[in-house]
Amino acid sequence: MTLPHDDANTLKAYFTVLREAAVQARSTGQNALFWTCADRLIALSEGRRADCLLLRAEALAGLGEIDPAKADVMAAFRVEPEMPGLAERVLGLLPPGKDRLKALVHRLRAPAEPSGALLDAIALAGFDALVLAQVEDRTIRGRLWWLGTQMPALSLHHHGHIESIVPGAQAHAAGTGFAARAPFEAPWPGDADHVELRVEKALVLPESLVRAEAPQLASKTYGEAGAEKPGLLVIVPAYGDWPSLSRCLKSVIPQLGVWQRLLVVDDASPDPDVRSGLLGLPPQVLRLRNGVNLGFAGAVNAGLALRSPGEDVLLLNSDATLPPGALARLRRLAQSAPDIATITPFSNNGEDTSVPLRFLPAPEPDDALLLSLDKAAETANGDTLIEIPNGIGFCLYVPAHALETLGGLSGAFERGYFEDVEFCLRATRAGLRNFCAPGLYVAHAGSRSFGTERQAYVRRNLARLTALFPEYEGQSAAFFRADPLKPATDRMVAAYLGAKDSARILVVPQDCPAPVARAISVDFEPEILLRPRSGGWQILSIDSAFPFKLDHEGHDLHMLLPWLQEAPVTLLSPERIDAVWRRALPENAAQILVPQGGERLQETIAPDGVIAVAAPEADVETLAAITNLAETYPSARFVLIDALTGEAESAFAKPPRLLVAGEIDANRLPDFARRAGVTALGIFPGRYGGFDPRIGVARALGLAVCDLAARS
Repeated sequence: MTLPHDDANTLKAYFTVLREAAVQARSTGQNALFWTCADRLIALSEGRRADCLLLRAEALAGLGEIDPAKADVMAAFRVEPEMPGLAERVLGLLPPGKDRLKALVHRLRAPAEPSGALLDAIALAGFDALVLAQVEDRTIRGRLWWLGTQMPALSLHHHGHIESIVPGAQAHAAGTGFAARAPFEAPWPGDADHVELRVEKALVLPESLVRAEAPQLASKTYGEAGAEKPGLLVIVPAYGDWPSLSRCLKSVIPQLGVWQRLLVVDDASPDPDVRSGLLGLPPQVLRLRNGVNLGFAGAVNAGLALRSPGEDVLLLNSDATLPPGALARLRRLAQSAPDIATITPFSNNGEDTSVPLRFLPAPEPDDALLLSLDKAAETANGDTLIEIPNGIGFCLYVPAHALETLGGLSGAFERGYFEDVEFCLRATRAGLRNFCAPGLYVAHAGSRSFGTERQAYVRRNLARLTALFPEYEGQSAAFFRADPLKPATDRMVAAYLGAKDSARILVVPQDCPAPVARAISVDFEPEILLRPRSGGWQILSIDSAFPFKLDHEGHDLHMLLPWLQEAPVTLLSPERIDAVWRRALPENAAQILVPQGGERLQETIAPDGVIAVAAPEADVETLAAITNLAETYPSARFVLIDALTGEAESAFAKPPRLLVAGEIDANRLPDFARRAGVTALGIFPGRYGGFDPRIGVARALGLAVCDLAARS
């Protein structure tokens, strides 16, 4: 529910308590509390639970915010379209037209049986029949609904062949305009990689069926020792988003040579920019256009069918960008051990291989930053390979021997998500290993293939994956806890810092929170924040393009930041930075003298009301003081509006009177205060709390601003 380093059982228990508080608030008509709890549930579940989204929708409606409530209902539908009654509710919000039909299709892709209301909506959309099908092993199974008394003809099409399918016994489709329905099944036709089901004037889902089992691939016996092996085929499935695809291809084409080939698989793209853009590619780029959309696995397998025996393959998302030399470096690494199944590089958005934010996406770097990041990765980590449970399909290098052992991708995962993981887990069972290459950095936009439908595919396909590989969840949790990629991440960040020419640096005392430091030094516009810590320094990026955080051991910074003495450096409250740290800094550094406390605060707390507590980077003592205040003022509710780790939050929060909202910055504070019913902003000023930028926003909103330290 949050970063996987936290104890799962503790978080689940906290989640349950918070949900119970939300339901209780709903039953007593406390809409502000109801919204606060529901909003936090959505953050903890990362927007992946439809029930939490619906709770917040109900709370928003109770607050009179109808449009945001509708948006949450739509978001819940995108996550879990098969939830009983939800699709019908969504269809009631949409007028007839393209968006309504798109919502219908999204619901019908889910496995649950369609209701009579959904079938009626299909008829109203102009369809005379509906076909829903799936592949199980080597059998096609499905259901056919139709209008009128005559069962329509159902046929199976593959590679120019047409086969009739005779459905089973028909039954009356009660409660719907469709007169009847009938099940059908047919054997998978030979070695066909995909098939289409057709009925006149019918809505057929999916548009095509991809063979569930992974196709076997041709192998090659190499000749004499030292003979040159076959090369590399780069496969890029393409569907939409021509700007990202164009950037991807421009990064690959200059790297093509005698042994590298590039194949773009146009997966029946409806985008005219994609189609025209692909026609303008240079002649050495191979192009394949699918007659129907096959999804990621189907498009990759269509590309693999054109692979020469013995060729390695790089699967590359159309929104990924390679740095120069990536193909040669990946190929060299793949030849370094005989049991390598896959190699995945570092990326800003690589899930398990994400850097600098571990397990979280960071902004996509532009070309200049990508060059710098890749150089830092190569300098820091070279040809290092680190074993990981599974590779990630945005940039997945697969040597020929692995392809010839495992075959292609499974078609059991619909349009996409987790077919890459399934391939890697099959590799592990076959005695092969998956690796991360931390010496290579690839840019990845991420999550553009499925748009708003992504979460539904993730949820359904994760369940399919864990059914096939029950060990995956435990392996993944162990990897998250150990995080074997963190040392390589820190080395890369250090190399990136060392290679810079200069940067504007703000040095702050140990007890100055980063958000407050940024607010105080706004005129200086620092790029990097340095803060003393026990035994060394904490180094934070203020530039959001590469949001790193690095703990540096030792007081000396010369090796890490060789350019520091010539850089523009400013010290905040220099009298509070010990000499042992100041010796590492330029003698002529500018200074910002900070008066004690900052803005004067009202030193009273209302005996009731909702107090938003600003305590950035709160330590144990501050959290204990907030807890004591909640006990001292039993009629008030305290809501911490700064972030804690999952374990700290679950230990601190005591719903409904002591809550955590996560980080609510100055921009988000007005909406939060309105919906949560905030009556005051509470500050633990210390030396710097009075400079918190949220104080000015709170005063503009007419909220009291309280000195909580004076009352704790």
